[in-house]
Amino acid sequence: MPKMSSPVKSKAAKRLSMEVKAPRSPSRSSSSGRKVATPSKKAPSTPTRKKTPKTPVVTPTTPRYRKKFVEEEDLSSDSDSENSSQLINSPQKLSKRFSADIPDPEDIEKSVKELKDTAIPQNQTKKAYSIVHKFTGSLGGNGAGGPIYGELTIKSMQKVVEMMRQYMEFDSSSRFIDVGAGLGKPNMHVAMDPKVEFSYGIEVNPERWYLSLSNLKPLLKASLEDEEMGKNVILEKGDIFAAKSFDPFTHVYMFDIGFPGKLFEHLAEIFNKSAVSKYLISYYGPKKIIDKLGFEVELLFKLPVSMHGSGEGHTGYYYRRVSSSSKGKKKPSKAKKALKLDEVDTLPSDVPCDDLFKDAWRRVIKGPEETLKWTTETLGDFEDSERPSRERVQRVPYNV
Repeated sequence: MPKMSSPVKSKAAKRLSMEVKAPRSPSRSSSSGRKVATPSKKAPSTPTRKKTPKTPVVTPTTPRYRKKFVEEEDLSSDSDSENSSQLINSPQKLSKRFSADIPDPEDIEKSVKELKDTAIPQNQTKKAYSIVHKFTGSLGGNGAGGPIYGELTIKSMQKVVEMMRQYMEFDSSSRFIDVGAGLGKPNMHVAMDPKVEFSYGIEVNPERWYLSLSNLKPLLKASLEDEEMGKNVILEKGDIFAAKSFDPFTHVYMFDIGFPGKLFEHLAEIFNKSAVSKYLISYYGPKKIIDKLGFEVELLFKLPVSMHGSGEGHTGYYYRRVSSSSKGKKKPSKAKKALKLDEVDTLPSDVPCDDLFKDAWRRVIKGPEETLKWTTETLGDFEDSERPSRERVQRVPYNV
């Protein structure tokens, strides 16, 4: 029979094998002769060389739109001008695009917060809107078209006026154009506050333009009775492609969401050619307006606004010209004499004016009576041309 190994021996053998595999630490003898185990000292391991982290190469990027920047002349005078030119790509572009007097973002944010209390429409402005609402409603004639045409609420438009007044030299000497005026509410608003010298709206859609004249006619009538109401406003049907510049307007406003590309290219071209057009209000940011389309402007600030009806929000971007061709804002014209429209000297001699806008400016200079007369006649002509024929159509019996 095979011999059975005792469990005691097998355990002892297993323990012995474990002791052999794991060497005991060296022992030292005590005074009593008893051996005491001392902890073994590990052999010093070869120190691993620590990897020094690579210093990340960070190329400083200068914000394209900020208050202060290193001017080109400072870069040229600096001893490390080569390094400075590497840090700031194309100083010439920077000096062209930025100015040291751009409003501080903190000041802008503070101003926007204060607008909740200060942006209160004046009585004349409220009166103008109440007249408009009687004829075309608060949505601008049709609810679906209101947001598309940028029908701002009266409070939002007042915020726009207040910010322009504070940061864009917007006052009674300004000349304001709305490209794609729709029903003309922004034009009527700035005619009441701050009572600009010339408020002009141009619209290519005949139906929208007809509605705008329906608003303008009672507004001009009311202005003849109320001396406190603004009167220097006119709305025309026309194609902005016929304009070669934006002169004589100092402020160009356009709710340009949905504008086609060719129109944008033309607007950029005529804005850059303009002699007195200094400020631009758009609803597209600098990436499109400056980088893609080439408007020679710099961003001053942006402002959120709300639309009628839908309540949707948009952000307006407020720009200032940076090209050397800009001559700044002209002094207000004092041409208040009632002259004939066919006389060229009706217009101020010191302010250039594109041919597309001359007749309208002459009417405004002559006074609200002339503008009202033209508006009434134009409305009648439009109604006659658009009135459907009243001839009866003979019905043909249907034979089964």
